[in-house]
Amino acid sequence: MEPRKIYKITRPGVRMTCAEPLPRPVAERWLHEHGDWTSLQQAQGAERAPAPHILAVPLETGDAMIKTEHVPFVRSLRYALCGRPARAHQAFRLGLALASRGVRSTLPLALIEHRQQGLVRRSFLVLETIHASTLREFLLARLGALDGAEHPGFKAAVWRALGDEVAKLHAASFRQRDLKSPNILAGLAEDGSVRVHLIDLEGMSPLRGPPVERVRVRDLARLVVSLRQRDLAAAGVDADDRRELIVRYLESARGAPAEPSEVARVVAQTERWARRKERRNRRRGRPLL
Repeated sequence: MEPRKIYKITRPGVRMTCAEPLPRPVAERWLHEHGDWTSLQQAQGAERAPAPHILAVPLETGDAMIKTEHVPFVRSLRYALCGRPARAHQAFRLGLALASRGVRSTLPLALIEHRQQGLVRRSFLVLETIHASTLREFLLARLGALDGAEHPGFKAAVWRALGDEVAKLHAASFRQRDLKSPNILAGLAEDGSVRVHLIDLEGMSPLRGPPVERVRVRDLARLVVSLRQRDLAAAGVDADDRRELIVRYLESARGAPAEPSEVARVVAQTERWARRKERRNRRRGRPLL
């Protein structure tokens, strides 16, 4: 996919960065109206997303998720001194880079930044809405609705889609530092196939090249933690399924069938890391998902 062209609109104290094909007249209207998006959300009766800084607003391009952020002065100053872009700006660029490399993620449409004395103090990141559920919710809902005889085929399709997408992420020289169920959206495409999106752009990290095996294993192990939860186990997700995910990932990453010895090694490493992660989270009183 060709990189999307970027254009900017500036007003005193405000800079808007947009990605084509967002029409410029629409962008101009968003720049004028963005201060009212919170009240628009309430007027439309849209449900607020779990995090209080995320708005779900109907716009001309379709439903959009808007991440708002107030940047403290000290943090903004630190960004400027280090030459580091603000989090929203970095997420905007990363999302476009992922899309250009064929990785399914959250597509950024626009970024509006309020500046004071050259420092970013408030931002509005406009993202295309993905109509899907988290991986955990998708698995529980579909496994509960399907006949038991249909479970193997459905689960195989999920592991295939998920393994392929994570492999594409790594091949594009990116990683997701917190690759877990809440940061993965899954749903059915129009043709009935399973489609997976890797979200949480703030958690993405660009690398100088494809990650080394240690990093790949760590990312897969974090995902395995999500798949080891009791409710998923009760629904029928077991160790064989987690192994199948690893097999699919390795096949997709290598472009060839995985060697049994490699599968056994990676499965053992991911399960061992996952158990350590679970024990650590329990000691700290943190959720396992």
